[in-house]
Amino acid sequence: MRSIRASLFSREKLPSESSSSMSSEPSCPNVAEPNDSPLPEVVIAVDFGTTFSGFAYVKTSGPNEVRDNCAWPGSRQVGAETYCKTQTSLYYEHRPSTDGRLHLELKAWGWPAFLAFDRAVSEYVFRHNRLQRQNVSSGTSNSNLSSPITEDPLYASESLAMKVGFFAHRFKLYFAPHHHSISLPALPGNLTPEKLVVDYLRCFTEFIIDRLRVAIREDFSMNEVQWCLTVPAIWDEEAKQLMRTFAEKAGMTKGDLCPNNDEASPYPLRILLEPEAGSVYCQDEASRNLQALRATKFL
Repeated sequence: MRSIRASLFSREKLPSESSSSMSSEPSCPNVAEPNDSPLPEVVIAVDFGTTFSGFAYVKTSGPNEVRDNCAWPGSRQVGAETYCKTQTSLYYEHRPSTDGRLHLELKAWGWPAFLAFDRAVSEYVFRHNRLQRQNVSSGTSNSNLSSPITEDPLYASESLAMKVGFFAHRFKLYFAPHHHSISLPALPGNLTPEKLVVDYLRCFTEFIIDRLRVAIREDFSMNEVQWCLTVPAIWDEEAKQLMRTFAEKAGMTKGDLCPNNDEASPYPLRILLEPEAGSVYCQDEASRNLQALRATKFL
């Protein structure tokens, strides 16, 4: 969370200036251009993580007070400790299709996705065991009966996804550079790495705006928002540009690919490297709260 807090400190530069780390990025025709409006009312930084994701925001007027969020749907039900992040996960249910292919439809995100998948697996195992007992008592067997789930949900087969749905997690790894990536399976049915990221960012964005309508005012909208998104340092320019595209498709920023430009942010998305953002945060905290002598070294 420190890394996303760091992206909020230089708020006076947000709408018209780019940071030095951004100047080297290639231009993207679908990225929202800076408008002639004054500062956005709120700057929101999103930490889209491999296993957990969170956000923090700051108002551009008044004191430089960064606020985060520790109240997440489903966190109490799973017994999670109070934390500024939620699970980066999605749950898709099987829906009948006319073309005969496996079609998966988004059911839940974050902790509710974990709960929904856990419930589906429990129901499947219950049915499986009950049928096994019936087969034993009747003296018959069913060689086509699937075994209870014992594998990583990410590696689930299409036949298994038809029975219990599909639990997507760690899908951010699909965009790591090849020399850093691990072997990942092909996704089932109509799912793609792009669809997973867009679906998650869309759900995450809607949740953030709903929270800010409670914290700030009821009619708050993305028209008053500038988004910042942190990415790993190992990501190449292609992966960063993909995140811009995905954010636009998720409705975060205006552009040709945005499903509803009337509701999206008119301010350009800022991409920040996670370690650089963390470094800025530490420097800011040190300058305000740490008394150090000249030539003091920090590790």
